[in-house]
Amino acid sequence: MSTYVTWFEDCEARSVPLVGGKCSSLGELLRAEVEVPGGFAVTTEAHRRFMADSKIAHTAAKIGHSANLEDAGSVSRATAEVRELFQQARLDPAIEDAVASAYETLAERCGHPEPPVAVRSSATGEDHHSASFAGQLETYLWIEGAEAVIAHMLRCWSALFEPHMIAYCEQVGVSYEDMVMSVGVQHIIDARASGVLFTVNPINGDRSKVVLESCWGLGEGVVTGEIDADRFTVDKVTFDVIERHCGAKREAYRFVPERRRVERVPVPDEQARRSSLDDDDVAHLVRLGKRIERHYGRAMDVEWAVGTLACTSTDERYFILQARPETVASRQAASGVAKVRGGGALDHVVAGMVARGGRGGGRVSL
Repeated sequence: MSTYVTWFEDCEARSVPLVGGKCSSLGELLRAEVEVPGGFAVTTEAHRRFMADSKIAHTAAKIGHSANLEDAGSVSRATAEVRELFQQARLDPAIEDAVASAYETLAERCGHPEPPVAVRSSATGEDHHSASFAGQLETYLWIEGAEAVIAHMLRCWSALFEPHMIAYCEQVGVSYEDMVMSVGVQHIIDARASGVLFTVNPINGDRSKVVLESCWGLGEGVVTGEIDADRFTVDKVTFDVIERHCGAKREAYRFVPERRRVERVPVPDEQARRSSLDDDDVAHLVRLGKRIERHYGRAMDVEWAVGTLACTSTDERYFILQARPETVASRQAASGVAKVRGGGALDHVVAGMVARGGRGGGRVSL
């Protein structure tokens, strides 16, 4: 492979300088023997090469700093200006060729000429034990074709200089000037249900429990809190569901073929009233969560999906999309911060992120 691209199966914990936190974690998950949608990482070497050739860092940072974070219009204008700066900059043909070639290989592996993929930011500073970048960086779903993958790779790179990212880095003590970006390109899942799993109860820090939150379709509605998700608190040893909440789930994020994009769409009433996971699903996901926790040796925050690869007609499987150290419960316990009463587990995670300067959400996190 080129120095600009590496496959997930070749990534591991020590690969962070080359492929960032997210792609490094995907490689480690494969070593933990859980199923991860296949794909590759565009390495930080590609990002460094682009930034050195384009010489746009100073200009991009100046634009990002100029925005008034309390003015949505100002943030939107600065973000658009930074993105346009990146899109117009020259990309080394060797990088373009390496990414296009890897995408073609991914297509050959699944037998689809232009498989839909997620294009995911993977920065070197993210998922650090003291700061989760959940919701700060970009993921773009259902991207098809090498040209579109490359365009969205550039958008991921530009995110380091967008106003909220600059402010977040400053607040958590991470220097954005020192961060470099890898980008993951990964098969997308046509999900029946998706969500998050915590191997510690983030509300009270109880390590004997696993907490899941889930919804129909793609998991963006869970991550952003837009959808009243199903919630399960499960005993880690017996797998008994101790508490359950069946959310309204009146909407779901799904790919809409006619418009070639992911949208929030209505869910039929009968389906909305049903739980998005049965007890067998819950038990299987808890087992995966425990396996991941054992592999990492610490409490974890896991994103998952139940479904099929969008480019094939294979049987439904349980996929792990991301895993990072859980930081909110441990920080609350260490600081003595009172827990927020009411709401779901993810509400507490978001509250913790906001307290640390995060946006508490993201465009798409899958």
